[in-house]
Amino acid sequence: MELPDEYQSAPTARRRRVRETKSKSVTMRITPTTYTRFNEYCDREQLSYPDALDRLLALAEGAKD
Repeated sequence: MELPDEYQSAPTARRRRVRETKSKSVTMRITPTTYTRFNEYCDREQLSYPDALDRLLALAEGAKD
């Protein structure tokens, strides 16, 4: 899958809003490497992007506790 054109032309990584939680927004730093790894993870696990993101956020919450 190709990166969106506006992302490819960006000189540096951007902070993008990923999803809203009950009390705060969650952001994820997206770099070309992060995008590639996330895409490979979705393919390997056969998950849609929203499902994969939910799974990764749940893992991050567990690690934070």
